[in-house]
Amino acid sequence: MFELLSNIFGMWIGKDMNYFFSYPYIYIVMLLLWGYVIIRNNSIKNSLLIILLMGGLFLYNYVMTNIMHLTYIPFINILFTAIVFLLLLFRSFSFFIISLLFVLHYYLFSYLLSTVFLKNVGISLLGSLIFYAIYYFLNRRLVLDDRKLISEQYTKTGYFVPDICLLNIVYLVVFFAGLIYTVSSKII
Repeated sequence: MFELLSNIFGMWIGKDMNYFFSYPYIYIVMLLLWGYVIIRNNSIKNSLLIILLMGGLFLYNYVMTNIMHLTYIPFINILFTAIVFLLLLFRSFSFFIISLLFVLHYYLFSYLLSTVFLKNVGISLLGSLIFYAIYYFLNRRLVLDDRKLISEQYTKTGYFVPDICLLNIVYLVVFFAGLIYTVSSKII
């Protein structure tokens, strides 16, 4: 089944999509944007905890892919992992929908539809859940952020809605840039 999908989508658009998502500029922009939203919406201690845990999460994914002798796929091991962690952290429905569109976009147009891809996704999901559980436990135990937010301007977990919208806009820009890049590379 995966080979059939890989052949259908991979022949026309898959390799170019993976080239597009291998550019380091996408990851630098995403890391800076995530850092901005996290630091802006949390106390310094809570922000440091989240950033350290995300760094540990990226290290965990890198080590696990090497231990299991898998190909390190930057999109899965960096973006997908952080998206899952941030979904748990923000608990925003709009961020969930845009992130789902972003991940489906990569998944459908990737030529890497294989068991390696699924193993990387499994490692990323497991790591994100484990590291979020660690964050949740430490945040509750140490009471790093005790704000009470009752406004419609914030998500359930205290993140400013315009900041989440900024993330959504950047994801949509990357989504459309990926489509334009892959389609234009096939036309030219």
